[in-house]
Amino acid sequence: MKREAAARAARWAALKLERAMRKARGKVQDLPTGFRFHDLRHYLASLLIASGADVKVVQARKPRDEQAARRAATGQTS
Repeated sequence: MKREAAARAARWAALKLERAMRKARGKVQDLPTGFRFHDLRHYLASLLIASGADVKVVQARKPRDEQAARRAATGQTS
């Protein structure tokens, strides 16, 4: 039961985030149409590495299993 509630909460959070991204897309000049929140993570990682951050440190700050995070956000079990 707790797992289902957590999955629902994760899906709700993902929907709210996607709605906010859609709303922001129209306000940001020259932002690609398909730009997603996930793209911001890659952009930030690139900026950190370009400014001299160690690649291993940047990797350590990202979730270990992005696929698991994605599955939790969509309610998939495998």
